[in-house]
Amino acid sequence: TDHHYMFLGCNATSLLRDLAKRYADDGSRSGFVKKGDEIIIRTENHLANVLPWVELAQSVGDVTIRWWTTTMLKSSSSLLSSTSSATNKAPLVSAKLQDLITSKTRIVAISHASNILGQVRNIQSICCEVKSLTSGKAHVIVDGVAAVPHIYSNVDTSGVDFYVVSCHKLFGPHLGGLCARKTAVLELMGREMTKQAKNVCGSTDVCNEDPDVERMSDGSVYQSWEVGTLNYEGCSGVVGLGEYFSTLARFDSIQSDANKTRGRSNVGQEVMSTSSGGKQQLQTSNQSTGEPSDREEGLSPNHVQCKELLNLSLLLESSEPRDILQPEQVVEAYRHINTVETSLMDYMLFKFRSYPLVRIIEEETMKLDDMNQQQKQFDAQQQQEQKRLPILSFIHDRIKPSEIVRVCYENGIACRHGTFLSTDIFMRESNIGMTSSYAIDDSSIQQINTMSRSEKEGLVRLSLAHYNTKGDIDFLLGVLESMEDWC
Repeated sequence: TDHHYMFLGCNATSLLRDLAKRYADDGSRSGFVKKGDEIIIRTENHLANVLPWVELAQSVGDVTIRWWTTTMLKSSSSLLSSTSSATNKAPLVSAKLQDLITSKTRIVAISHASNILGQVRNIQSICCEVKSLTSGKAHVIVDGVAAVPHIYSNVDTSGVDFYVVSCHKLFGPHLGGLCARKTAVLELMGREMTKQAKNVCGSTDVCNEDPDVERMSDGSVYQSWEVGTLNYEGCSGVVGLGEYFSTLARFDSIQSDANKTRGRSNVGQEVMSTSSGGKQQLQTSNQSTGEPSDREEGLSPNHVQCKELLNLSLLLESSEPRDILQPEQVVEAYRHINTVETSLMDYMLFKFRSYPLVRIIEEETMKLDDMNQQQKQFDAQQQQEQKRLPILSFIHDRIKPSEIVRVCYENGIACRHGTFLSTDIFMRESNIGMTSSYAIDDSSIQQINTMSRSEKEGLVRLSLAHYNTKGDIDFLLGVLESMEDWC
């Protein structure tokens, strides 16, 4: 956009590492973070958005890291009792962002959504709070890798300074993207240029004037931030990703044309009809067999769009011209993705919550006892955005995660177990695979980069996408229920 740069790189991890180095106070770096400053890191972050900031704090020296915990996990209470730092009354750990922010806060590193909890965060609200409490002096860095395959992120209105994604998680090539607010980029570059000039000029008056970064060409900026030769094959693949989203955005028109061509009146099929009010309704009853419909099984009426969306040949064979992808097309594509995934996730949660030996890893507000209240809150917000990603993480009381994954793989189901490069703080916070008490201190922060994770069972994570179906979920449930001790 007019207000952002889009930098490409090897992957999200390397982009975040390179970004963190620009904040350092050494040599020709910006010096945005100095001794005595503070960094806030959310505990649910992937390590890619943790370690660069921990290493930055260590390289600068005398930089305090404060940990922002998830708000509703029961086991958070022991962490929240962590003592304040010796030099500041603000706590080292808190579930409330406003408790952690001080006049020395320079960076707030968060995730748009946790890759374990799947809970979507209100980035715009967080950015507003950070900017307000720090008088605009702090930068907000957001890891959007887990979120962007499922939800639309409007960086224009969110107020985020840096937003990183992985194209290969977004059905595209192996490439990372860093969406950067121009004012934040130019602020860092202006500081760097000032330091470089002073290193050359020493204490002479020649360097008194600040460099005019506002007049820098975009080419000069990209040359500075995209160092080395990019993966040109991957860059070309981004064009295909754009075409795919453009096709998803045109789903309604493609479906309508296909329906006119082939007809959709066969008995026993799910069909879309138009009510007198002009809204599409789903007819799901199986007239030939009388078997329960999808709706009776707990699926929302919109689930039929999943089956239509899966017909990739129908989508990709469209003869409509493919122009440059427009923002409104991206929004429309995500609308279709959300419709499908929300319905499937509701169904999978409905089924998993019926298993007494399964503990779903989620915030307390998302549990069954709170569903009615949550639904009221969602309705009040018109439920315009997906509030939870189609990610389900769980632990079974009797069966090890590795055994569950092994059985799934033997039956052709792709899933994983482990800690998914989450912080040890978050794993303890969630009471996953941890038996001893834990407290935040300097030594634990220093060890975060060296702690072994290979022997941890962790949890099982199931991830859905818009190409999955109810049949996929039913097959998964059948495989799990066939395991001894599952129920």
